[in-house]
Amino acid sequence: MVDTMTQPVVVIDQNFCVTTANNAFIEAFGVDRDDILSENFFSLGNRQWDIPEHRATDLPPWTRGGLSIPTTTAAIS
Repeated sequence: MVDTMTQPVVVIDQNFCVTTANNAFIEAFGVDRDDILSENFFSLGNRQWDIPEHRATDLPPWTRGGLSIPTTTAAIS
């Protein structure tokens, strides 16, 4: 379902591990899907999304398994 979205989307679980990423995310960040699946979102690339405010997010029970974190198209190295 997320593959139909044109904006980069990554889905993470309650432990912040990547469960899926859409094609727009894969293309925008030049990553291989298999390399990021099950990886901790905050450890991707050069840890560019390891932002304290994101780690401190207290997810309500109905959103666990999905967190929207704004991303840019800066390359993941």
